Amino acid sequence: MKKNKKIIPNANYDVEMIDITKTFANGSIIANDNITLRVKHNEIHAIVGENGAGKSTLMSILFGIYKPTSGFISIKGEEVKLQSAQDAGKFGLGMVHQHFKLVQDFTFLENIMLGAEVSHFGFLDRREAAKRIGKLCHQYHLPLNLNMKVKDASVGEQQRAEIVKLLYRDADILIFDEPTAVLSDKEIKGFLEMLLHFKKIGKTVILITHKLNEVKAVADQATVIRQGKFVATYDVHNTDVVIITDAMVGKHLTKLINEQQYIELPIDAPTVLHVKKLNAARLSEPKVRAINNLSFEIKAGEILGIAGIEGNGQTELAMILGGLIKPESG
Repeated sequence: MKKNKKIIPNANYDVEMIDITKTFANGSIIANDNITLRVKHNEIHAIVGENGAGKSTLMSILFGIYKPTSGFISIKGEEVKLQSAQDAGKFGLGMVHQHFKLVQDFTFLENIMLGAEVSHFGFLDRREAAKRIGKLCHQYHLPLNLNMKVKDASVGEQQRAEIVKLLYRDADILIFDEPTAVLSDKEIKGFLEMLLHFKKIGKTVILITHKLNEVKAVADQATVIRQGKFVATYDVHNTDVVIITDAMVGKHLTKLINEQQYIELPIDAPTVLHVKKLNAARLSEPKVRAINNLSFEIKAGEILGIAGIEGNGQTELAMILGGLIKPESG
């Protein structure tokens, strides 16, 4: 951004980020390079790009976690200089991060209250907070056991808690960073329906993703970022997904078809790996089971795929097979 360049905030946008640059390591790493983003009130605006394109960094700047090296930010027509996430909250911003920011040993009630406690005469009023949170859970169809500790909850439950946490703070500009990366197909469908509901009741949604089928399903606009730079903003309803894909990668992609015939293994192919009744705890939460009584075998010349939602034991399995950690049994 040029020095002494006077920018007048535009009240037609809930969010304006103009000429945003963010560098790290004394300027040797440029995460965001002169990016401009404009988000209208009550739209679902997707920020798309490949992994490492700078999407999360840009939203971390908007949410006050990082300070921009240079650039201009306005929220609802007012120029802002955010010093923290707490500052962002004062302007109605809320963010659900890709890696949840929940205290594992706290209950959902304690996590949602944290930083926005209700008190009377200096004492926490858990009953009043639970009553208000319960109403939000019912209103937005986000069921939660408020007395459950986070470390005992599923990934889907933790994400619901993060969303309720935003609603509890009356956020009306909601930022979601790769929200479906850890969800099942059924959970993804429910989540996308919830985004449309948020739009229906007047909230503004910013969705960080690289899944263009989800962008097509719910977004109004999509801003493409590639290698830390702004590429273009597209009207999703009137733009072919191929155009957005090409903008993300910087070239036209051609479909590859594998014409190699499947080679059947001989019946007597030897078993080279045999896993039987394997049990292991989650790396980050030793009291939670990551692998439960898992058995399989692989024969010579075979390719075995391990599929599943992130956080369901794949990492622990790979580390056990690689000899980096020991299983509980098996």
